[in-house]
Amino acid sequence: MGGLGSGRNAAILTTTLDDLPKFNVDHFAQVHGLGVMLWQDYELSFGGSISVSVLTDAIRFSFFAPTWRYPFNSVFSAHRLEMVPCTKGGVRGHLQCGNLSRSKRCERMCRVLYFLDGQPMCRHCCGLHYRSQQNDPLGPAFARLHRLRRRLGASPGAGALVPPKPKFMHQTTYLRLSAQILEAFRFVEAQERSRQRSLMKWAKAIASKASPKSAVGHED
Repeated sequence: MGGLGSGRNAAILTTTLDDLPKFNVDHFAQVHGLGVMLWQDYELSFGGSISVSVLTDAIRFSFFAPTWRYPFNSVFSAHRLEMVPCTKGGVRGHLQCGNLSRSKRCERMCRVLYFLDGQPMCRHCCGLHYRSQQNDPLGPAFARLHRLRRRLGASPGAGALVPPKPKFMHQTTYLRLSAQILEAFRFVEAQERSRQRSLMKWAKAIASKASPKSAVGHED
């Protein structure tokens, strides 16, 4: 038999927001500032560059975005810039998404614009998720359990659920970590049982739909 958490299928990853080039106004302001009439070539994440023009109340992008239909396509876009006061002092820049969706312009204020198909837009208009949202829901629970066990010197995989107390560790600390390990294990175990019941129920439903109806005998 495998160790704790073995036999779990890896999630099938698709395109996520982490795979797209993006413009982070916070990072840009930290490096270049948001002064009036600032013109700066800015390196996008995941390669490529754009020319950024900061005006009094807007930021304009100019970049080369070729597509298979328009190999020499250049994109120019302007986004309203709003300086929002922070609760503990200072201000942060927010850009307005100007993407057109269903003949309606998006007006969300955001700090990050993603470049999908050469068009800058907010994460809602992209319709994509972050890569961390594609992970197994039990992933964080398993990670916490393994992290607690490592604090007691346990190696990943099989072994005692609660390892013996390491040398020089205070008894109170050991008892606290042991209780947290048992609590984390009970949570993982309960979630795994619930997942197994759901899978069995789903398998029975599929089998009942696929099985042919029982034949009814007729007397000769």
